[in-house]
Amino acid sequence: MNSGIIASRYATALHRYAASNGRAGEVCAQVEQLLADPESLRGMRLEPELQRFVALLIENRRTDLLKFIFQDYVDLYYRSAGIKVARLKTAVPVPSLEHKLAELVRSKTGCEVKLFAEVDPQLVGGFVFTVDDLMLDASVARQIELIRRQFVEKNNRIV
Repeated sequence: MNSGIIASRYATALHRYAASNGRAGEVCAQVEQLLADPESLRGMRLEPELQRFVALLIENRRTDLLKFIFQDYVDLYYRSAGIKVARLKTAVPVPSLEHKLAELVRSKTGCEVKLFAEVDPQLVGGFVFTVDDLMLDASVARQIELIRRQFVEKNNRIV
């Protein structure tokens, strides 16, 4: 069986269990913390739902899928809570752009927005903004690449 299907089924089960106890948000916050820093597990007291779930994974020998299950759980929680995940990559930190783009997505979708900002100096300038599976690439690096491709295509026709 495909490990993606298995991870999805376990994530769904965890979400249903946590939601039935009204603790889906707390479990999601803890899962995000574990994904960001697995070493934080050493001193952390797990939510009861998450503790029982991890025990079930150990019992069923599915700990190799833990990362995939947790990622699926976070995605599932965001969808069920009506939260859009957006990623903004810029050459330098631009808090005003972060705020404007988050507000734009919020006004267009009516959903809460969780924005993850990242600085990537290779962009040279501009930004790359992603929401769900939509991407807006307004980076200088992309524009330079487009110009380079056009130049190569034009020169190939001449020869």
